Amino acid sequence: MPPNAANRLPTATDLITALQAIPQALHLPPPVEPDVTLSRLRNDGTGNPFVSHLVTLYSQSHRSNAGTRGLDTFGDQTYIPTLLDDELLPAVLQGEFNLVIITGNAGDGKTAFLQKLELYAAEQGGSLDHRPVNGCRMVFNGRTYLSNYDGSQDEGDQTNDAVLDDFFAPFQGSDAAQWHPEEVRLIAINEGRLMDFLTSRGDSFSQLKTVVSEGLQTGMPTAGVALVNLNLRSVVADGPGRQGSILERQIRKLTHPKFWEPCKTCEIADRCYALHNAQTCQDPIAGEKVIERMKALYTLTHLRNRLHITLRDLRSALAYLLVSDSQLRRD
Repeated sequence: MPPNAANRLPTATDLITALQAIPQALHLPPPVEPDVTLSRLRNDGTGNPFVSHLVTLYSQSHRSNAGTRGLDTFGDQTYIPTLLDDELLPAVLQGEFNLVIITGNAGDGKTAFLQKLELYAAEQGGSLDHRPVNGCRMVFNGRTYLSNYDGSQDEGDQTNDAVLDDFFAPFQGSDAAQWHPEEVRLIAINEGRLMDFLTSRGDSFSQLKTVVSEGLQTGMPTAGVALVNLNLRSVVADGPGRQGSILERQIRKLTHPKFWEPCKTCEIADRCYALHNAQTCQDPIAGEKVIERMKALYTLTHLRNRLHITLRDLRSALAYLLVSDSQLRRD
């Protein structure tokens, strides 16, 4: 380390000798027994099921990535409300739109929002009839709603083009005055696939293509059609009326004490890295600093404009940060 080369240790052997001569200064914790791991504790029913859920949230998980899709029990409990929930959901259920199109990348939360809307309506007395494939028919306050969870996929023997032809059928024509849908329709679909379809069916859906193109540019509803482009959403921006960005609220939700309570009675609680990570984020002083630094890193990624961070990306990265370790991958 000395700047003057003559003062440095001349060889690697000399360095090793010098290091070995240093007295033991730290008392290392006792080694963890090989069979005492979070994964094994989970398997015999004595661990924390929430930790087991977190391990499924990142796509490269060695156990399962089942948690990256849809809303299961824990997914619903850790769901972060956004402007979709604050503004679009009530507007849809009040009948302000005839067609709602939500575009974005895979993992942006398009399907999760539709499912959340249906759950909310059901809690308020609505009835749900889930279709055999890819959607739901819902009745709420006298209105009928038909949803499509993924407008980019085939359905059984029906090709994707045929699926979209049927779904958008009430919105054919060159004049929105010709549209008379009997039900509100909601669809989650990739922007590229949507425009490919409307371009190839230009003769049948000329007005809808115009409305969608304008919606992608302005974000404003037109002719009863609301188009939300989630590619424009930032997980690091502070939302109006919210306490922090989506990122900050998500990490606080994932580390909420109620999810980590079972860990306190675990025999390795005093040396568990996952519990330590969660408790660090829970700390009123250190936690705020850690979350602030995490937000700065994600903001840099966002501002480079090379990667659109989806909600799935965010949950995956935060779960990996909290619980990823060789012990969790050892079965």
